[in-house]
Amino acid sequence: MLSALAPNNRLLSLAASEEAQVKGRHARVKRYGAKFATGFLEFYKRSEMADCTVVGPDGCEYRLHRLLLAYHSEYFRRLLSSEFKEGQARHAILKFEDTGNTWPILLEYFYTEEITLTDSNVLALFAASRELMIPAIQDYCADFAQSSLDSSNAIQFLSQAVQYNCDQFRSSCVTLVAQSFNTCCFQSTDGLPVEVILEILEHPQLYVQTEEQVLLFVENYVRRHKLDADTIRTLYSTVRLPFLSNERLASLVFCGEADAAAAGGGSVMGPPKDLLLAALAQRLYWLDHPERLPPATGGSGANAVGGSGGTLGSDSSECGTDMSRGGASGSSNGGVGRLLGNLAVLAGGRMAAAPRKTYCCSVEYGLPGGSEYVSVPMEAVWDDLATNLTVRVSGETEGDPDSILNTLDDPTSWFNVTGDDPSRPVWLEVVFPPHMRVVELTKYTFSHGMNMSAHMFPYGISDSSWFQMKGMSTQVSPGGEEPFTQLRTQDSCQQHTEFVVTVDPGCSTQVVWRRLRIVAGEESSQQVRLSIRRLKLFGRVEVSLLREPEGRDVVAAWRRRKEAVSSGRQFTMLRGMSAKRLDKC
Repeated sequence: MLSALAPNNRLLSLAASEEAQVKGRHARVKRYGAKFATGFLEFYKRSEMADCTVVGPDGCEYRLHRLLLAYHSEYFRRLLSSEFKEGQARHAILKFEDTGNTWPILLEYFYTEEITLTDSNVLALFAASRELMIPAIQDYCADFAQSSLDSSNAIQFLSQAVQYNCDQFRSSCVTLVAQSFNTCCFQSTDGLPVEVILEILEHPQLYVQTEEQVLLFVENYVRRHKLDADTIRTLYSTVRLPFLSNERLASLVFCGEADAAAAGGGSVMGPPKDLLLAALAQRLYWLDHPERLPPATGGSGANAVGGSGGTLGSDSSECGTDMSRGGASGSSNGGVGRLLGNLAVLAGGRMAAAPRKTYCCSVEYGLPGGSEYVSVPMEAVWDDLATNLTVRVSGETEGDPDSILNTLDDPTSWFNVTGDDPSRPVWLEVVFPPHMRVVELTKYTFSHGMNMSAHMFPYGISDSSWFQMKGMSTQVSPGGEEPFTQLRTQDSCQQHTEFVVTVDPGCSTQVVWRRLRIVAGEESSQQVRLSIRRLKLFGRVEVSLLREPEGRDVVAAWRRRKEAVSSGRQFTMLRGMSAKRLDKC
């Protein structure tokens, strides 16, 4: 019997026997044929035993197997088993729009029960499987899309969700874009409808670090789409214009029409001038009366003198609700009130916006929200900051250059750069990315980078008693090919296992730079060696909020640290209050 069965290569499975007791012992059980469905693919390729015809979305005819189609798709099951002419003739015509070319993938799935999903085809397959009522693929697509969705592909997925009418997933994408707006605002929104852009900008969880990000997002969309004046006005009304800087508002007022003419648009592409003038007046009013600035609200909302944060004057005793009708209160500042009221009427009677709670940029000109850069202490976020930096070195190297910025106290990490010509100093250089600039350097620290096992321990020299790293100089450059400026520093002094180089306070903030070069060998008469690891800078770095961040988000790390410190203080205060209550008891 076994020999008779052996030639049959098409046998896909053997029946598994039930577990049974045989003379007190368990019978062995082994199951075969787990991939039963894969055997049908050859039938499809040769059209062998096909019993129905399907005209695909591409217009071509396919000879297929009705049982497999009905098993996987409720659509085919109803159509091919019905009393209608399609069922009787076993002939189906698919009329859904297959813009994602999913039909060949679905065909292979019908015969193998295997499917490969990617970022580019997942939503197209979801839409097609919805048309053909294939629940398994819908589940696969939903799982893949949700697990793959992140800030880097959220707008790409959102565009597909709109194209294929995946409403639930579209909502998830909009939420993620709003929550990650500080990075998503730089990405292309080509092809997205206006209502989706407004849905993002009015989302209650919109995370805006500076109002410039909202302006940049809207400007990019307006410039790349043909929109009517009312739509442009609606989009710019989501920007809280009074929280832009004075310089930015002025440039928008005077350069908007020139930019549009240069672009050949034939119309003003920037914010309408009445909104800008009202925002300037509102900003001036708040600068004179900062106590009347409305409290911060959530991240969403319409604009300033385009928004919903209160009346333009914010104080009924001064400008009051009469401002929306152009009136004044007769106070000492009535002229400003009348001006704001007239501009409010000009801007459509809108109310003033409040600052957003999510602003994290520096206060500029007395109001938050308008600064491009946020200033961060380097030493507070060094673990995150160091991963964004690039190291360059000269001369012959030993060890791993990554050890220069390695923040872990790993005795196996070491690095040094050497040179045999004393007249040509050796150096190592740390380069900051384009969206960062150092505005202050007070000191830097490092550990000695010699290979202790090869150079120190054999000679009885310990790290704590190693020689002073004298004769070093510190130079900085704004970046690119710009020349270096030498900082006045004190010779490195050793503190425990670290060396400290202090920068003269007089030149600590004189130069804004992106390249730091540490040089050795100018005064040496022998082989020059520069051995540094675990470098750490102290001072302040400014991070641009209008350039797409590279590497780890240093601003987010700084915010987390501040929030953790604030929470710790609150906990300490609460614990102290509890202790006092216990003492009273």
